[in-house]
Amino acid sequence: MLSILIPTYNDSCLALTNELQRQIDKLQTSANRVGVEVIVADDCSTNSAIIEENNKINSLHNCRVIRAEHNLGRAGIRNFLADNAKGDWLLFIDGDMKMKNDRFIEKYIDSIIDTETQVVYGGYSIDNSNEDYLKGNLRYKAEREAEAKKTLSARLQHPYNHFHTANFLISSCVFHKIRFNDKMKLPPVQYYAHIQACGDKDEEGKNISSLIGIKLLDYTNGTGDKTVSVEANIAPDELMYVFSRLNQGVNVFD
Repeated sequence: MLSILIPTYNDSCLALTNELQRQIDKLQTSANRVGVEVIVADDCSTNSAIIEENNKINSLHNCRVIRAEHNLGRAGIRNFLADNAKGDWLLFIDGDMKMKNDRFIEKYIDSIIDTETQVVYGGYSIDNSNEDYLKGNLRYKAEREAEAKKTLSARLQHPYNHFHTANFLISSCVFHKIRFNDKMKLPPVQYYAHIQACGDKDEEGKNISSLIGIKLLDYTNGTGDKTVSVEANIAPDELMYVFSRLNQGVNVFD
C-alpha cells in the first residue's frame, strides 16, 4: 500500500487532496494493485475556517484527517504521520503544494511496482503567479535564487547535495530506521526569536548535531544601548523558517 502523507499548519489541503483523489481514481488498475490512502495531519492549526475546510477531506474516499494533541513541529508531525500510516510506502507532500504534473501519482506508483527502489526524491518549482505580493518575502527570495540548483538536470549532476521534504517517497521500513530528528524544537511562535536547540548526543554526551549560530538585532527603540540583541543556535533546516518569520517582524523578546 502507498500512504500519501500531508502535514499542515493553517493551510487548506482540500484542493490538493481533491487533485490527488482524482489522479488515484484515474489509475484504477495500477492504484488498486498497490492500494492508496491519503492522510492529512493537522499540527494544531489555529485558523478555524481552514480547520473546518480540511474536515471535508474526511468525506473523500480513502482519505482522513488526523490531529496532533499539541504542536509537534516540522519533524514531529511527519513522524506522527508515518506512525499512523498503513502503507509499505510513504509519500510525503507539503500541505501548501499544488500538483503540476497530471501523472504525479502514476509516476510514483510506477517507481515502486516490481522494483527495488527505496527512496524517490521528487522536485518542485516556485509558483510565480503572485510575485508582486511575495517579492518582499525573504523565504521566497531565497527559494527563487536556489531554484536553478534544484531542477532535475542539476540534481542528477549532484544527486546527494540537496534534499527537501516537500515531495519524496520512501519505503516505510527505511523511514522507521532513520525517522526525522524531532529533538530540535522551536519555541512558541510568539517567542520565535529564542530558539532552543538540543541535538543528539554521542556516547560521551557531546552534542553531535550541526547548528548555525545567528544573532538578531532589533533597532525598533534605537541604536547603541537601545538595540535589543538575541543570539541563538538553530538547525540548518530551520534557517529558512527563521528568515520567513523575520520578514513578518519580530514582535516579542523575552
